[in-house]
Amino acid sequence: MKQKILNIARYSLIEIDAQITICIKLNYIKKMKFGK
Repeated sequence: MKQKILNIARYSLIEIDAQITICIKLNYIKKMKFGK
């Protein structure tokens, strides 16, 4: 049971990390397009 909770927590962290990465990439693309 404890292992299942750890797995869910790990997947949640990966999901959050992926969303943060996407946000950073989108901001970077916006800067590249409109920064010039």
